[in-house]
Amino acid sequence: MFGATGDGGATQDYRLYRNNALVSPVTSPGTYAAGNTTTPDSRNASDPYYTSKFPSVSAPAAQLSLYPAQTGSTAAGQLGFAWHDVVIEKTGSTLTWSVDGFLMATTSASGATLSGDNILFGLFDINAASSTEVNDFLITAIYDNVRVTAVVPEPSTWAIAGICGGAALLSRIRRRK
Repeated sequence: MFGATGDGGATQDYRLYRNNALVSPVTSPGTYAAGNTTTPDSRNASDPYYTSKFPSVSAPAAQLSLYPAQTGSTAAGQLGFAWHDVVIEKTGSTLTWSVDGFLMATTSASGATLSGDNILFGLFDINAASSTEVNDFLITAIYDNVRVTAVVPEPSTWAIAGICGGAALLSRIRRRK
């Protein structure tokens, strides 16, 4: 499971869980694109890797007009107040997670306990309800344009496979003669 805070309110804002356990960048080096440290924690939104990719964003004007008490902006490195393109890709047994084209984490699915072919989009508070916001709409996430696709080789890949296969077959036929 991959996860992120929207407001940078945790010491580990970007997370990878394997078999329901949080993966450490120290014990699993190379997993997190931001690095392999926990002091400071390379999973924190304040890490230069994230601050260079996700700029500070102000609360949207439409949201401010509906909820005047909602003010401020996110700090650089945080995902709140904005739409993001999130991609989770499985190639062989490798899973990669990227946000807006930036690699976040990579892990192997080998040996992981998978729960079938379903996917889950969830929202949970890892800080035991630290928000005092009374408007439920402001403490949620919206998912839009979700696509689940199977990667199909391009026609040129099939053509190359056909040429190679054909050449191997001709070679085998010539050797028999």
